[in-house]
Amino acid sequence: MISVAVLSTAALQKAVNAFHRVTAPGGKAVVPTAPSGLLSALGALFVAVLARDYLPCHVYMHQRGERLLDECVPLDLARPDVAVQIQKRHLIREELDLRRSARQTLTDAIIILAPLLSGALSLLIAPDK
Repeated sequence: MISVAVLSTAALQKAVNAFHRVTAPGGKAVVPTAPSGLLSALGALFVAVLARDYLPCHVYMHQRGERLLDECVPLDLARPDVAVQIQKRHLIREELDLRRSARQTLTDAIIILAPLLSGALSLLIAPDK
């Protein structure tokens, strides 16, 4: 959603800049045009906000899930049913999504970086002349 907002803002910015250049006498815009790097900065700001909010929550939820697992199904190696305990812990760990694959972590990183990437993509829409 944020990436779409950054891209649509880029398209609007390019259109406004082009309109002012076309309607101005001699092709010189009377209104100063917004620099293209502004959208990259906006995308970076959104990335910083998302990372600031997402990363601590993700770490806290992962640590809390591990604590819950240790409290609910403690692993006692002295008991004869240790295999059942390990199986229960494995099922709970999967249910709580405590075993994240590299693909899932990469997907999260791409989602977090999407506004910055779309800000960079906006530079390719139509370069300012």
